[in-house]
Amino acid sequence: MFNFLPIYPLDFGRIILALYTKNNTRKVALKKTKNISIIFLSIAFFIYLVSISFCFNITFGLVCLNLANLLFESSDGTSFKRELFILHKAKLIKRGLIEKNIYISSATPLYTLFKFIDDYHYFNFIFLDNDFNISHTISEAEFYRKTGFL
Repeated sequence: MFNFLPIYPLDFGRIILALYTKNNTRKVALKKTKNISIIFLSIAFFIYLVSISFCFNITFGLVCLNLANLLFESSDGTSFKRELFILHKAKLIKRGLIEKNIYISSATPLYTLFKFIDDYHYFNFIFLDNDFNISHTISEAEFYRKTGFL
């Protein structure tokens, strides 16, 4: 139940971030998510302060402080550190990367393509229709733009 608090980086906070990312850039979505998290974290800390007069329990206060630290510590908004991954890949491009083509169904959702990406290859995603004809192609860079990481 604790993970259902709408505080990033808890699970429900990540769900809110994902929902905002659908219609906004990653940076805007993260800012909105952090604002919601600050409101709920403030409410939780206020509840802790009020509860001190009834029953002193330092654990809830420490949890609030830890969540605040995690909220303000993470600047890129993802545990996968996707932005750092892209910067790392940009450095590797200077030495050269092997190009790989991934052929997938046109019905495949974009978010599932993350599982194919690694450090040492540059990927092209080629979408095939039911008759195995190419319906469209996107490069790894286009994929990052479409998913909000560039």
